[in-house]
Amino acid sequence: TRRDLWRLISSTQLNDRTLFFTSSSIEECEQLAERYGVISQGRLVAIGTVEALRVRHTRLCILQLEVEDKYAKQR
Repeated sequence: TRRDLWRLISSTQLNDRTLFFTSSSIEECEQLAERYGVISQGRLVAIGTVEALRVRHTRLCILQLEVEDKYAKQR
């Protein structure tokens, strides 16, 4: 089961070993590993901590909204 696999992966960290596994869930990866690799089209394209990968590969998007206060005229 998934929980058994998580226990196995957690115990390998205590024994100073490396374990390769794949997951499409970033949340699962965050729980189970300290460093991560990203593979695209069969090539390792990035490696690091989740935070480092987020900083390096996240695009910043700023959304600025201007809204009219419909109650402003009534005050």
